Amino acid sequence: MLYGCKGAVWAPTSSDDDASALPKYGKTVSLEGINDANETLNFADASAYGDNQEKIKLREFTDGSIDVKLVHQEAADAAAMIGCAIDEDGALFYGGDDVAPTGGFGFYHTLLDTSKKKYSEVVFFPKTQSTIEGKDYQTKEDNLNMEYVPITMDIMSPLCDKYKIEKRFDTEAEAEEYLQSLFAGQVEVPTT
Repeated sequence: MLYGCKGAVWAPTSSDDDASALPKYGKTVSLEGINDANETLNFADASAYGDNQEKIKLREFTDGSIDVKLVHQEAADAAAMIGCAIDEDGALFYGGDDVAPTGGFGFYHTLLDTSKKKYSEVVFFPKTQSTIEGKDYQTKEDNLNMEYVPITMDIMSPLCDKYKIEKRFDTEAEAEEYLQSLFAGQVEVPTT
């Protein structure tokens, strides 16, 4: 069983020019108060038949998205992820020609096995690109309606063709350390 979502980090890609390694990243941004991360992965499928049976089955990753909800996001972090302009007072200026940079995104969550042993699992997407999402603004009525900050990130394959990485640890501290090592370029990409 899995539950929880914690420790979200994003960083812009500084280069993605090595087919044998993860992209290189710039300064990391801690995304405050991640509430939810919902991934969708898309694949292309093909089959070849002969002698009245399926002989070849191919399934390849094409793209995906991850919808994230945050309790709060600093204006400078939003500008960095979305690619919009920000002035010295922190006002965001969105334009039709804004281009979001690619970046890595990761977090960790808790896994519980049948003996109720807990693990912390890192989930990391080496190449994403953020898109702005609309918000729902409502006046105060009999009840307060609180909305999370929505971010959608498109998931892409980097040059090394590893679109997602997951790794389990016994402690949160180990998971946090591994997540930071992914951004620092300290994790080697295995060959198949």
